[in-house]
Amino acid sequence: MLEMLIDDEESPIELEIVFTPAAVSRAAYFCRNQLERQFRRALISMNKHILVHGPAGTGKSSLIQHVLRHSLITPIIVNCTSFTLYDDIKEAVFGKLADKNAGQYSNDRLARHLENKNRVLVLEDYHMLSTATMAYVKELAAVISGQDRAVLQARMVLCGNNEMEEEAAALFNSVLVPAMPGEELEEIIIRGECLLNVTFSAELRQSLLKFAAGSARELHQVCYKFCKENNILYRCEKKTYFENTTVFYKV
Repeated sequence: MLEMLIDDEESPIELEIVFTPAAVSRAAYFCRNQLERQFRRALISMNKHILVHGPAGTGKSSLIQHVLRHSLITPIIVNCTSFTLYDDIKEAVFGKLADKNAGQYSNDRLARHLENKNRVLVLEDYHMLSTATMAYVKELAAVISGQDRAVLQARMVLCGNNEMEEEAAALFNSVLVPAMPGEELEEIIIRGECLLNVTFSAELRQSLLKFAAGSARELHQVCYKFCKENNILYRCEKKTYFENTTVFYKV
């Protein structure tokens, strides 16, 4: 991935695809092999779904999208809030007609649609869902897992900060994504340096890591802010070195 981006002279690398505080970064993604293997095993577990949980900003969404992309599976992503209704989830799966004909889109039909299209429903921040909406999601999970034929691949991934209660947890394989250690977070910085053709001093890297406070999301945020303030908006034509001269603060 790094080599392909760097060798593409037609499209200069932009800061926005390297450090991405508001989105999943593909360019600076750091492989967490053990977690990826665990997720892949869960993905092919018969008649079960996947719960990816852990502290905020630890790279859960990046892990999910990376593995699904390399498994050639299309995710249907719903960013959940306390206002998300079950009809919103059905609309994401079936398209804009779902809200007009909600009655004909049963849980069984939704489950079969996911299977036939080789898609996985990803509910980001599922813990934000209301009790009523979450009850419908659990019903859908039960319908998919209880189908007559064996379901050879997970069709639903819930991503959030919390574990599930014991009753619903029986339908899910759990993947815990812990905070990234300092050496893994530093690798994100190093990949960003390579892509942008810059070198940060050791002191600068430590400052960035300190402000990240163990969060990959915060690290992307502070690296993005530093680069923008120092006018690193695209890959530098010549290798550029940066000392620890900038005052950082969190937004």
